[in-house]
Amino acid sequence: MGRQAKLKKMRQHAKENPPTQSPQSPQETDPKNFVKNFEQQGYKLTENLPCPEIPDKDTKPQL
Repeated sequence: MGRQAKLKKMRQHAKENPPTQSPQSPQETDPKNFVKNFEQQGYKLTENLPCPEIPDKDTKPQL
């Protein structure tokens, strides 16, 4: 079976049997729990990370 035939068969199968989508729990989509979920993932909103310093003069690469 060639590549084109495989793709055609896969498309037909997808049309006949559409993939089921699991509904997301309301806790995941609730915007009020965003901060709590964010902190559970390991991020800290109270800690400010400074950006790296940008050099004042343009440095030339060494050859």
